[in-house]
Amino acid sequence: ANGDETFNAQTIEGFEGGVVVAVDDYDWSLPGGIDEDGNDLLGGILIWHVDDAIIASSLPTNTVNADPARRGVDLEEADSGQDLGFPSQGLLGPALDIGTPFDFFFEGNPVRAVTASGQTVQLYRNRFGPDTYPSSETNGGGPSFVVIQDFSPAGATMQFRTFSEPVNGVDLVPGFPIRIAEIVGDDVRTGVGLGLRSCVTADASVVVVPFSVASTRSAGLALLDETSVTIVEPEGFRDSGVTCYSDRVWGVAADEVYAAVGIDPVDGAEADRIPLPAASDVFTPASSLMPIGDRLAIALTSPATTILATVDVAGGAVSIREIMGGAVSASFAGGSSVAVSWMDRVAVVDVETGIESFVWDVSETGLRLAGRPVFGTDSEGLLGAAVSDDGHLLLLGSDGNVLIAESTEADRAPLRGLQPILSDLDQDGRLDVIVTGAETLLAYSQGGAVINGFPIAAPEALVDQPLVSVSADGPVVLASSRNGYIYGYRLTQGTQSLSGFPLAVGGSVQMTPLMHGDQLYAVSSSGEVRSWKFSNLSEGTWPELGGSSSDLNYIVITDDGDPRPSGELLVKSETYNWPNPVRDSATRFRILATEDGTVDIDVVDMAGGRVGHITPAAVRAGVPQEFVWNAALESGLYFARVVVRSSSGRQDSKLIKLAVIR
Repeated sequence: ANGDETFNAQTIEGFEGGVVVAVDDYDWSLPGGIDEDGNDLLGGILIWHVDDAIIASSLPTNTVNADPARRGVDLEEADSGQDLGFPSQGLLGPALDIGTPFDFFFEGNPVRAVTASGQTVQLYRNRFGPDTYPSSETNGGGPSFVVIQDFSPAGATMQFRTFSEPVNGVDLVPGFPIRIAEIVGDDVRTGVGLGLRSCVTADASVVVVPFSVASTRSAGLALLDETSVTIVEPEGFRDSGVTCYSDRVWGVAADEVYAAVGIDPVDGAEADRIPLPAASDVFTPASSLMPIGDRLAIALTSPATTILATVDVAGGAVSIREIMGGAVSASFAGGSSVAVSWMDRVAVVDVETGIESFVWDVSETGLRLAGRPVFGTDSEGLLGAAVSDDGHLLLLGSDGNVLIAESTEADRAPLRGLQPILSDLDQDGRLDVIVTGAETLLAYSQGGAVINGFPIAAPEALVDQPLVSVSADGPVVLASSRNGYIYGYRLTQGTQSLSGFPLAVGGSVQMTPLMHGDQLYAVSSSGEVRSWKFSNLSEGTWPELGGSSSDLNYIVITDDGDPRPSGELLVKSETYNWPNPVRDSATRFRILATEDGTVDIDVVDMAGGRVGHITPAAVRAGVPQEFVWNAALESGLYFARVVVRSSSGRQDSKLIKLAVIR
């Protein structure tokens, strides 16, 4: 305090180090003085970088600034250094760690840096932005879009200009962020397994944000248009997902029985409430309301019975069909069918007749299903993908077979209960499967082969479904993380981080974002909605949770993609093993054939002796497939001969050199 004779406005002789948390007059505790030319250093403007996500996660444990590389509250030092909190080494030299007069922004700040070669460089530009030192980038390394410049000379009253500036074709949308908690209350939460929705009608285009209120255990919707926010909290509403259909936002409410509730997106009024013949204390929803033809369908499950209910929204009539109980989930499967999942099987059921047209027996794999499968149709037919309760990815083929996609134990663990998505990532006209892992994005072909460019390592743990958008250069994958950032990856010519990313949401992200047109919307777990506009990115094949505003978890592609070389049976550029060299126990042989057939692989040593063999297995035309082989060999050089024999009688081969290093 000012009364301390050794630590006051004139001297800091008695300052023992640490952090000053309170003084009688804050002005005297700020560094000042006279520079080497005799000019008064009278302070200026201090800029603080406040990271909401770090504060929210660290405040309960009093560790907001525990990580020097990523502080919750950090001073942007105008002298271009990062000195505060980093004590000077040795007894000599200035104590920059307690602050200097050059940490202020003001016109004429004379600070200069001296390089290792002795050259003097002036970094101060009287501007704070993405192109300055320090920069206005977020802690994640992405743009904040903040520019502050044209600071006036230091004085009791100062002026400056501030504005947002686009970065690499990305810009903030005016009017955001929108804080739902300021309207509803501080205990608003946005939950895992849900997503923002786009709802476009003849009279409105709104973004729908489902939320729950912890104190009342209630749920509601925030309807955002270009000029307003409408909060809707229908009686008994459940936060089990919403669907946009027939100029309404549809969700499920529960009293004694469940009901399909339709909300007018223009004014937020409850326009429809259609009771469903299922007691809320017996059944639980196994799906959201899914548009099928001119009706809505929903699966409601109990240990004894699963009900498939269809709702005529025009007339209010409801019809039901009872099937085996204990269903885990249900997804749309094309036409008038839904794919109903139990822990040991998946069946495609016609909601009108109850007839099963496809059945996948998951019990043969020894695994049990969890979460909600995704389905799609391409030139090969119907494809499904699901996650087991121990985190394996299961591919449900059009031939009724179940294939386990190989992944590491670390990647598998966080997959539990999450939903994969489908998209044509390699643009070959066939659907691929994408799923999030432990700080990893994984993608597989229908044959279980890892798609080129994957896995993609992310800096933080990812949440739920990624999005697939599109740029002029091809597909782009957007993935959200629990640390409050959205990461973007371009998939052409090798995987690359997308310019302008990561984007800071301002808090932990639990809910899948939305790509609507050329705008991206995201919400933090505390209900803060942000939006960005892109000049080089637009809606793609999977722009929101469930693939569309109808939440069908279903996709159709009709493009045949790039034709494969017709002159060779075995595509040599896509036939290899990885990793190579083999340092652990296993390697993968990747095969791409242009016709259906079988593959046979022999591994020999330098003397020609056979040391390994993969039993002949089926290969599908145009579908990359991988076969895992346990390379229990000594260190050395080996050769693998890959032979493909087609159904038409053709044969082709490739010799692969592989090294084993122990």
